[in-house]
Amino acid sequence: MTFKNVCLLGGSNSILRYGFQRGLCKPGDLKLAVGASTSLQNLHAIVSNRSRVLDCDVIVSESNVNDFHAVSAGVATLERAKERIAWLYEEIYRTGLPAIIVLFPVAHKNPNAHNVKEALKVNSFHRTLCEKFGFFISDMSNSLMDVDPQEMEARYLQPEPLHPNQAISCHFGSNLRQWIEASKLPSKHRHTESNFFTSDLSGQYEKKNSLFERSLFQLESAVEISEQDGSLLGIETWSDGASELVIDFEGGRIVKNYIHTLSFHEFQVEIPKVFTLRSNVGKSLGCTEKSPFVPKIDVATHPVKISSLLFKKQEAHFETPKNCVATSLDHLIPDYLSFKQSFRDFYSQMNT
Repeated sequence: MTFKNVCLLGGSNSILRYGFQRGLCKPGDLKLAVGASTSLQNLHAIVSNRSRVLDCDVIVSESNVNDFHAVSAGVATLERAKERIAWLYEEIYRTGLPAIIVLFPVAHKNPNAHNVKEALKVNSFHRTLCEKFGFFISDMSNSLMDVDPQEMEARYLQPEPLHPNQAISCHFGSNLRQWIEASKLPSKHRHTESNFFTSDLSGQYEKKNSLFERSLFQLESAVEISEQDGSLLGIETWSDGASELVIDFEGGRIVKNYIHTLSFHEFQVEIPKVFTLRSNVGKSLGCTEKSPFVPKIDVATHPVKISSLLFKKQEAHFETPKNCVATSLDHLIPDYLSFKQSFRDFYSQMNT
């Protein structure tokens, strides 16, 4: 077996302490997951850490759960979500690295609702793109389809809608790690220039916790941005509490709310070359765009702290590879039902 450096991209399923990353990752791996973020955060992570990503041997990426919930909650239209998922896959392809896509299960209280049926198309689109770009895929998303949601096993398998049981995710991550190190992965092909770029506004503050570390720019007064080479797609922020960002540009205004967590939030439109950013502290101006898992803010108590801005180049050229075929790694997914007693033991320990 040969040690290989893994670059892990994803949301909270790739952050939970006892979950997927615990089984998958080893010291020296590049962990770039950020919770409550869609596929555009994974793209942002690649672009803002490109030289470090290119030093890795393989990319493992998951975003389908947050892509699903963005569509289900009306944060993004299905077509907008699909466009940005495609950007992520194309950007991964441009790194020249072999890639493994993981589709985690998605649970919902009303699986027959129209918006949920639409959101399920997100998973189908991920599968289509794996075929298009020739990536490896491990699809856990269908794992609970045959389990009655009223049965106790279902509650152990997926105790809440966003995350499968951490024990099973950890075991899956361990299986995937063993496969990566035992396998001869496809050779890296020549990487090509990105269609995207980032700006950090020259951070004034350092902030970190046990998971993350960022240089942040505190938006205390209005800042005009003139970026002739691209359009703004999203912003990574890490404020100290309830905060509100106001973006003014020719023909429009966006008001977006943030909380105390590090997160990347995309915009529903591409913001043109010249725009102004400012914090609104005080009574909310009224949020014009929702973000996944961010509650409505009546009063903004803190200025926005910005880590990075993501732009798409004006002259973007997207590649379409030829003769690619996806390779399934579903054999690495543990058998849920055989873990039933282990689940019960796990939750007994968690509750003591």
